[in-house]
Amino acid sequence: MNHLSKYSTLLTEAASTLLYHYLNIGNLYELLKYNRFRTCEPERFIVDTEATPEEGRFDYINGKDIRYISLTRNPNPNEGYPIIKYGEFGDGDLLCVCRLTVDGDALNTYCNFKDGDNKQQNMKVKPIDWAYYDDIAREYGYGNGKTWMMGSDDSMYTGYLGGKFDVGDKEYSDKYHHPYSQAEDRILTKAEYIPNANKYIKCIDIFVRENQNSPYDSTQEEYNKEMEFLKKIKLGARRLKIPLKIHSDINDFTSNYNM
Repeated sequence: MNHLSKYSTLLTEAASTLLYHYLNIGNLYELLKYNRFRTCEPERFIVDTEATPEEGRFDYINGKDIRYISLTRNPNPNEGYPIIKYGEFGDGDLLCVCRLTVDGDALNTYCNFKDGDNKQQNMKVKPIDWAYYDDIAREYGYGNGKTWMMGSDDSMYTGYLGGKFDVGDKEYSDKYHHPYSQAEDRILTKAEYIPNANKYIKCIDIFVRENQNSPYDSTQEEYNKEMEFLKKIKLGARRLKIPLKIHSDINDFTSNYNM
């Protein structure tokens, strides 16, 4: 039996035509240097919520040996996943915000590849209701995570990105920004790396602050390091023939995602 079939929240559609992936500037540099995506370790969640994590029973969202890459169908940096990534529960790094536009059709078409050991691998893309596995959603009796997330009227603190969705100094309301609604398409594979990343990337957009002033305390050294990464990223994107756009205006970055 297919290892994914027992999870009713994993849908069966192929990848959406356009997808987006947010990542750190250091990870973007590594991606371009080696022209490969690095996948995440298999993701677990607690089945027995009465026990401590050390004692509890675990299961795997995607399957025991299945690694993944999270992509989002929502390109807006002021809604969904980026709010968490650049907020109090994430990296808190707003000196550079990096977004890949990913070709979903290419993911569907070129789904077989050989890894670094010359072993045949494959990948598939599945929409996933990530929030379903959150204990709170199930505790309150929601049939799916999206219903719970989209209805939340709580708030969280995050870095100030700017733009028309701002609702306060570092404070975002769930009602307007849906930080826990991932709109996620997830790449599933057993491979640690997916080669020939440029085959799947339509363009790279990076929002760069004009100086090191960030909502989070950052040093001149940290700023200089990111600027060095940026220089290497420009060279890497040119070498791999991936269009690269650098934005100093957050509104331009927010709206410039249609390819």
